[in-house]
Amino acid sequence: MRKFILILLGLVISGCATTQKYLLPKDINSADLATLYVYRTDTYFHSLNPEKPFIYFNDRVIAKLGTGQSAVIKIPKGKHRLSVRQPTLFMPSYESNAFEHNFEAGQNYYVRYSLDFGGWAFFSLTNKESYVARK
Repeated sequence: MRKFILILLGLVISGCATTQKYLLPKDINSADLATLYVYRTDTYFHSLNPEKPFIYFNDRVIAKLGTGQSAVIKIPKGKHRLSVRQPTLFMPSYESNAFEHNFEAGQNYYVRYSLDFGGWAFFSLTNKESYVARK
């Protein structure tokens, strides 16, 4: 039984280490970047859950967002994929939603993440006013 627990603990720790974070390429010109504001709505529902969903940009982690939190990321122009993975035991699990968008250099993009009562995650492009209000 002790060996089983040690093996299980090793798998959990290695699972945490395999998530790669997003890094901006070093050779990119700042004029070729867009700014991505990703935020989670400020609602009471699900706010007491200590597990935060993982937000991915091109299959790389860019943020873990609690209720009302946001992240600002500089991204290269072009078509990219954003997705969210729900946590299970504080590790990324299944992908609950994703979308692709063509991002233009010099532009600001506001992406809203929300979770409904059924556990479904939603992503949508929105405006600065919604970002400021977290709604």
